[in-house]
Amino acid sequence: MKYCRECGEELVEGNKFCLECGHPVDPASSPESEEPSIKPGKKKLSKKQKLWSVVGIMIVFLLVTTYLLGSNMNSKTSLVQKYEEAVEQKDTKVLADLFVFEDSDEKVDEEGTQAFLDYLTEYPGEAEALLEELEGQLDEPKSKEEELWDEWLDEDYFITIVQDGKFLFFDRYRLAVKPVFVTLHSDYKGTKVTHGESEVYTASEDGEGQEYGPLFPGIYQFSAAYKNDTADLTTTEEVELWGTSSKDVHFQMKADTVTFETEAMPEGSAKLYVNGELVDFDPFSKESYGPVMLDGSVKVEVEAEFPWGVMKSDTIALKEPNVEVNFEYSDDMEKEIAKIVGEYYQSYLVSFETKGELPLEHVTEDFEEDVLERISGWDDEGYTTQLWVKNMEMSRADKYLTKRDDKYYIRADVRMEYFESHFLTAEGPGDPGFYNNTLSYHMVFNDGWEIDDVEYLSLDYEEDFKETVPIMEDSDVFQLEIPEQDTPVENLEAKHPAQFVIEFRNSYEAALNAVDFSIAKDYLLDDSTAYHELKDYVETEVEDSFDFNFTLNEPLNVETTADGAIVFMHETFTFTHNGERTDYNREKEYTLTVDEEGSYKIERIDILETVRD
Repeated sequence: MKYCRECGEELVEGNKFCLECGHPVDPASSPESEEPSIKPGKKKLSKKQKLWSVVGIMIVFLLVTTYLLGSNMNSKTSLVQKYEEAVEQKDTKVLADLFVFEDSDEKVDEEGTQAFLDYLTEYPGEAEALLEELEGQLDEPKSKEEELWDEWLDEDYFITIVQDGKFLFFDRYRLAVKPVFVTLHSDYKGTKVTHGESEVYTASEDGEGQEYGPLFPGIYQFSAAYKNDTADLTTTEEVELWGTSSKDVHFQMKADTVTFETEAMPEGSAKLYVNGELVDFDPFSKESYGPVMLDGSVKVEVEAEFPWGVMKSDTIALKEPNVEVNFEYSDDMEKEIAKIVGEYYQSYLVSFETKGELPLEHVTEDFEEDVLERISGWDDEGYTTQLWVKNMEMSRADKYLTKRDDKYYIRADVRMEYFESHFLTAEGPGDPGFYNNTLSYHMVFNDGWEIDDVEYLSLDYEEDFKETVPIMEDSDVFQLEIPEQDTPVENLEAKHPAQFVIEFRNSYEAALNAVDFSIAKDYLLDDSTAYHELKDYVETEVEDSFDFNFTLNEPLNVETTADGAIVFMHETFTFTHNGERTDYNREKEYTLTVDEEGSYKIERIDILETVRD
């Protein structure tokens, strides 16, 4: 028998090819007795068998390869490599897929990973340190020195590699990060806080704070906006959130607050109007109001209730953080105060005629006592004094409303033109003197306004009285006559020293304006101190360009002496030179002596007090 040298199958005689494997039959090398080179038990594989063998091998290869690839792709090392590549390529999407939050079901989004990349770009050293930290978590053998170092550090990783489910039968790993939170604080109720296009919250009260998160570590921008009738404010804060700590952010809005002050604190609450609108705020609550812009664009008024009625401040353009509030008087209140001053002065003139026997109206007890004492002390025997008012009016300027010791005070400035004549009753009246004075009436509220004091002021008669309220005009003539008493002849000279000083003042005013000492010298005792002082002043210091205006010559008291009299005077005058005006308010003491002819002469003039403005 013959066998195939290729596959060992028995050959069919006469065939040139093996029916099993198709190999050509070599007659010369295949005698009948020759045994096949391949034993029958070791048959050669058929084509079909070979095909399945190849398929099996390929399946095994694929399984092994898949395992190796799956094992590699889902390994910690592969995860760290993907992280490194994503950071280098700034691929926010891949990074978002690689990360999960610890202890939170929130997903990491690309906005968070962009903030993360912004931080690593700003601080490249942190990027290197973080990569080293991740590589330190790989399952790689460590030297004893490294293990001891890690144990000593007791490292609590910022980002940790964690198992996150399976892929087929492989463990899947992700990077876990602890979420961070930020607490945002706004100063003003109504402030809208946003993160990108998303609104975080709107403050429901001043100083409110709200926590926002979870957030992926990185650099974030938060904005705050506030708008009302007094301010339009916006600000943005950049916040670096890194590691595991959270932060507080306080928005510093570029605006101010104001506090209101007044010298006339109302008894109850007050109302505040901002740009004409009433707001829910008591300006005198000692709290700050705001935010406001201090550029003058915000205008406020304050309204308050007082014992005599409602008063409102002027309109105040806010430019300073401390706002001083002055209350203005209504037309009715102005008229009421002017009426009180007029009724007082009318009662003064009537009481003057009776030498202080009739009471005064609208005055405090102390002030009335003082005025009536001065009137009753008028003892110029044998003389008659006449007074009548030409015009009296009150300035509409500030009344300086204040509060002290729980009482309210005001000051009403008044200008008055009047005539005064002082003459020997036996000789009859001469030409009256015409005077114009400016006075300040100090008033206190005691169940009504009462005059507490009257002060002579050096106010500008025109400039300080541009707007006025009339008080009195063309009054009757009021007259006080002091009867002459029977006295020794030798004392008759001392009966009219005050009038003598007033006449001297009129002559001295003329002498100054004419630069002529002779006009006033007859009133002075020859070679006396007063004579030389006034003569030197007029002849050496007074110039033609000087202008003197004596506005008040008021006797305060007269004392009779053995040689004559001492007269105490209250005098006011203005001095003008080259357009510059100076006001003087003085009290003086005139020492008078009786000369050989029995006439008064001024021996000495002493200035007791001077107020210069």
